[in-house]
Amino acid sequence: MKDLKGFAIYLRKNHLKDFAKENLRIINTLDIPLMKHPLIVQLSQEQLFEQTVVSLDKFLISIENDTAIEDVKNNLKNWEENKTPGFSKSDIQLADLVHIYSAQKRALIKFLSFFTSDVNEVVNIINELEEYYVTTQGLALTILLKIQKETEASLLASERQLQLMVSNIMGYAIFMIDTAGHIISWNQGAVNINGYLEEEIIGKHISIFYTNEDIEQQKPEHNLKIAKENGRCESQGWRIKKDGYKYWADSIFTAIYNESGVLEGFAKITHDISDRKKAEDELKQKTLELLRSNQELEQFAYVASHDLQEPLRMVTSYLQLIEKRYKDKLDQDGTDFIGFAVDGSSRMRVLIQSLLEYSRVNRIKPFEPINVNDLLNEVIQNLGDAIKEQKATVLFGAMPIIYGDFVLIGQLFQNLIENAIKFKGNNDPEVLISAKKENNEYLFSVKDNGIGMKKEYLDKIFVIFQRLNNKEKYPGTGIGLAICKKIVERHNGKIWVESEVDKGSTFYFTIKEK
Repeated sequence: MKDLKGFAIYLRKNHLKDFAKENLRIINTLDIPLMKHPLIVQLSQEQLFEQTVVSLDKFLISIENDTAIEDVKNNLKNWEENKTPGFSKSDIQLADLVHIYSAQKRALIKFLSFFTSDVNEVVNIINELEEYYVTTQGLALTILLKIQKETEASLLASERQLQLMVSNIMGYAIFMIDTAGHIISWNQGAVNINGYLEEEIIGKHISIFYTNEDIEQQKPEHNLKIAKENGRCESQGWRIKKDGYKYWADSIFTAIYNESGVLEGFAKITHDISDRKKAEDELKQKTLELLRSNQELEQFAYVASHDLQEPLRMVTSYLQLIEKRYKDKLDQDGTDFIGFAVDGSSRMRVLIQSLLEYSRVNRIKPFEPINVNDLLNEVIQNLGDAIKEQKATVLFGAMPIIYGDFVLIGQLFQNLIENAIKFKGNNDPEVLISAKKENNEYLFSVKDNGIGMKKEYLDKIFVIFQRLNNKEKYPGTGIGLAICKKIVERHNGKIWVESEVDKGSTFYFTIKEK
């Protein structure tokens, strides 16, 4: 649960109290008998809030440590064995816990937009949350079914709880299946999803929901076999409603055994995730289209730059030939005009090459682990002549391993170091590079002792072709920092600068850990 772990860490460190407030707000809108228990009612709002903060903090830590499901099992076991601190078994209905878990999930999802705007990451986290909460509901359901078999007296109470819990989970089809695969119970969520009324479906085989292709491949029997062997089977695929409409189902089969270890049947929980499936498919399609579009754009930029540079080279050559052949016949103005034209075409060629370089940042390339120590050594080696010529010093401490595009991150550092050397002050250039971890990302800084800049220019320097200095003294196209910004954004990070005139500049940028 890599994405969910990152979300849990972020939420615990940045929004724990806000998460607790939202969780309590949602719980207060629900009619949960447990919240009317004297032990809870006697608490002040501040005490209830403090206990909620502590509880949610433990919950988020359990996600970080991969113990969330195990903790739920232990809590349910304590309830089953009447060992819940401060409460007797009769005080708590498992339906209460299901409602509390549901409120918890709704509160979690509210904070997703604070954590990330990446669609892939959002989809992954929602999928992981769904898996966790469906599992917790399945565990609670399994315990209730076990309790039903213990004594005739407890059967009635457990059945009431089971019906309450199952009926209230309207978004899920929850029903029981006998050992041969025939349906023996049916909740309202199953009616809503599949369209069959209880009297229409009881006794039917679960294959009624499967496509002809799945039936030919014996998928229903396969799922029951896996559940019987492993105690549980997770399955996704197209299922068919009463009206013939197909939907994408996410299902969990849980085997039910009696005290003697004899299989008595299966509990099945199904959720219609057609909208999520459609969104994921559309995202994949858009990603492919973006990849193709970027490849075509890069190819177009390459061809265009090649086609544009050829005429420029020809114009420059002819101008230089005219200057050489008719030098004695040209006055000073003529010589100057030819010089201006040659200089202009040369700068245009550099500009076209810079545009090509800018367009290539968009390429979609799988990220890979990058040892920033090795990368910086390579960049410094590439800049060896400029460093030596300007008597510059480039220093950096221990660097992390990050995930990204090796070529682009190398270009990012190279552009920033080149700028630090180019815009030097009266002293020899000194560049200091550092990195530190903050939450789930690394903050890098590139500090120099150069000419610096005024505060009103700090936002403008990342705009393409934006120049602050005389091009004769500081040559270039004004595109280098725009490329840096685009590279950082390609890695879902941010870049900014702090600077003072004649005291140097420090460029900061963030790169996510993974």
